[in-house]
Amino acid sequence: MLVLTIAALAYFLLAIGLVIIIDNMVGFVFPERRPASGRFFDLTKAIAVAQRFGRK
Repeated sequence: MLVLTIAALAYFLLAIGLVIIIDNMVGFVFPERRPASGRFFDLTKAIAVAQRFGRK
């Protein structure tokens, strides 16, 4: 059972490593054109929209 657990963990780590490597290669070939804000949710944009709808 221990050998099976070690093999499954090694397979999982290999798969994750392969995904990361392929993702980096795709990012190198096709760089992102737009500037990334670094945040998924832009708080300043949300405040501006909330103020605009609050006036109506």
